[in-house]
Amino acid sequence: MERQKSQPLVVISGGSRGIGFEVLSNLYPKYDVLNISRSHVDVKGIVNRHLFNLPIDLSKPGLISGSINSWFELHSEYYPKYFVSCAADLPIAVISTMDVDSLEKTFRVNSISPLIIAESLIKVGRNSRHKLKVLYVTSSLGRIKDELSFSGLGGYSMSKAALNRGLLVQRREVELRNENVEISSAHPGIVHTDMQNKLRSSTTVDPRFMTKTEALQSYKPGDWASAKASEKMKTITAVHSANFLIWILENGDFRKLEHDFYYEDDFHLSYQI
Repeated sequence: MERQKSQPLVVISGGSRGIGFEVLSNLYPKYDVLNISRSHVDVKGIVNRHLFNLPIDLSKPGLISGSINSWFELHSEYYPKYFVSCAADLPIAVISTMDVDSLEKTFRVNSISPLIIAESLIKVGRNSRHKLKVLYVTSSLGRIKDELSFSGLGGYSMSKAALNRGLLVQRREVELRNENVEISSAHPGIVHTDMQNKLRSSTTVDPRFMTKTEALQSYKPGDWASAKASEKMKTITAVHSANFLIWILENGDFRKLEHDFYYEDDFHLSYQI
């Protein structure tokens, strides 16, 4: 007889740094967590919880399903409750000089692997009778808009656009299969992370991008008390962004395709720092 899947598990890709680490750190006191990344992560001071690391190279998506299936066979008491896809690859190059191998790697990490992880978790949780929520961290750079198209960021932008289309199709397929799964995405805001520092220090990235982001000031408590975040955009910390993602998981409307940090007024009303 199959062992009853009675314990909820949060699965995070890219939980070893940046926004992913902050999501992991905030959810770990509430749930056992499985971090999928090449880097091991540990959080001290949490008792009565388990933090697992599953080392997978997301540039090799063919290995994902087998690794996840094997892990859940060894930990059959768990069912996946949330999957938060945070891992990302950021190549900086103009299209005319793009290295094909590098571009393919970006698509594997940013577009293909998140969808495969989600499908693997859907399969694992199919007989658990518990709902799975899938949240893909995307980017405004994946939107088909001229004002969000920047030289040097073509590979990243294309891969995020592909993820956006893929999750739309995945939502439809889940609906047709009558799965107990909800899928959405999040634009996490313009966040102070290593990725943002990499962009701002590059001489290859479009100067229009620099002008757009360097003009933004850092958020301070009270900045959005008298004006909406969308009207007075600020850069934010990874902790602030992580709290937004967790709010989506716990309170967000998963009928929406995308939750944009700057336009979710209910979050800003509930989150006061």
